[in-house]
This record gives sequence, C-alpha cells and structure tokens, in this order.
Amino acid sequence: MLLVITLIVFLLANLMPGDAAMAMFGSGDGSITVEAIEQQRENMGLNDPVLVRYFRWLGQLLKGDLGVSQVTFQPVWEMIQLRIGPTLLLMGTSLILSIIIGVALGIFSAVKQYSIADYILTILSFIGRSLPIFFIGLIFVYFFALKIPVFPTSGMHSMGASGFADLLKHLFLPCLSLSILRIAEFMRYSRASMLEVLNSDYIWTARSKGIKERAVLIKHALHNALIPIITLIGINIPVLFSGAIMIEQVFQWPGLGMLFNTAVTQRDQSLLMGLCLFSAIIVLVSNLLTDIAYALVDPRIRYE
Repeated sequence: MLLVITLIVFLLANLMPGDAAMAMFGSGDGSITVEAIEQQRENMGLNDPVLVRYFRWLGQLLKGDLGVSQVTFQPVWEMIQLRIGPTLLLMGTSLILSIIIGVALGIFSAVKQYSIADYILTILSFIGRSLPIFFIGLIFVYFFALKIPVFPTSGMHSMGASGFADLLKHLFLPCLSLSILRIAEFMRYSRASMLEVLNSDYIWTARSKGIKERAVLIKHALHNALIPIITLIGINIPVLFSGAIMIEQVFQWPGLGMLFNTAVTQRDQSLLMGLCLFSAIIVLVSNLLTDIAYALVDPRIRYE
C-alpha cells in the first residue's frame, strides 16, 4: 500500500507546473537566464524520466534516507522532525477535546431524546459538520483576535515568551477550529449508538430489575455504545492530519502542515515525498490500531 501511495504521489507531483529549479530562481531580479535554470535542472536530476527519478528516490528510501530538500538542501527527515511536535500537539489536543465533548453531548442528547436540548444539539451538530475548517478558523481570528483581541493569531509563542500559559493561548483557537467538525461528528455517532443500545432487550431487563437509571447508563449502555466510536477515532486521525494542514496555514502554526504548504509552493519534490510518506504511515498505522482495539473491546470479534 505504501509503495502504491508513493508512486501515485510522485506521479501527481511530477504533473504540477514548474519544478524546484524554477522555484529557486523565481524570486530573482529577472537576470536569471533560461540556460541557467536548465543547467540547474540538469544538476538536480530533474531532466531524468519520472520513473528513473522515482526508483532513485525509492532506492534511497530503502537505505533509510529520505533525501535532502531540493530547495534548502537540508535532510528531509531533520526538517520533518522539527515540525512533528507542534502538529502532534495540535492533533492530540484536538482529538481528546473532540472525544470528551462530542461523546458527552451525544450521550446527553440520546438520553434526552426529542427534548428541546436534543433538537438544539442536533441543529448545532449539522451546522458544525457543514462549515469548512478553514472558514471556522477565519471566523475565530476575526472575532477573538481582531474584534476582541483575547487570543493571538499566529505562532506557538509570543515574542520573548515561552511559558505553558502562553502556549495554551496560542493553541486555543487552532485547536478549537480543528475540533468543531470532529465534536459534531462524535456527537452524532455517539447519539445514534447510544439510542440503539438503549432500545436493546438487556437494557430493558436491567431496568425491570430495579437498577437505578444512572447505573444502567454507565455500567450497561455506555460500554457497548462506545464500541463504534473506536472506529470513528481511527478514521479521524488521518482526517485531523489533513485538517491540520489548513489550520496551520490559517494560524501560522509551525507544524507539518506549514511545511507541506512550503513544499508544494516551492515544488520541493523530495520534501513533498517525505511528508506524504509520513502521513501515509500515520493513516495505515491508525487503521491497524483501530482494528486491534475494536477486537479487544468487542468480545464478539476475534482475529484468527
């Protein structure tokens, strides 16, 4: 699967207009000649056939080398390592926030089915799932950074500051922007799952025995209702990663998303391939861990 993904990404990157050689001289004063650009392209091996360049990159990868950036000439893996931390912080915080708030609201909505609160939460969830992530981010920037200057608009730290409180202020808006869609999705899935469980025979049996409603919900219903949510968590990890690319651009968050945008803009194929390989590994590993977790939680599922 990884080989197929890398081949497709390499071919698509090759179809983009321009290349790293043109990007390197794109900001010049106009004195750069076509011959100079062509010579640079030859030196970088960009004139070789696309499959030759792909297998050259694949050969380096099999040796554990992601190559060097075609623009900055820095090792690709070192560039990725510097940006992993901020992206994982943003994604992890957003995922935890989405699970806690979304599942709690979904369960509350299911317990209060057809109430005013249920209708309000349903409407809000549909709105949350309909708004693009970058649009939510721009709205938050407008209201909470420009109109009401409470939170900063870019970076991880203010100039000259490095404390945890300052980090939280910078993290709040991008994390919330990335979480809105996920909260709405977790809320809808957990509500539907909880309603299905609440209508099961064993729930009615537990109630008929005189067990308190709170105990029925927590001990009997909640465990089984959360099983489908595990699959949703695994699906949302790669979605969060793709959403982080847009949010990091909006808030200038110094993570892999910003680096990905830089690689695309500068036509840095080595860096682009390294980032796509890293994201593909995240997707495949998250899907594998989801399957394993699903089998551990649900005793009806066992892998031979």
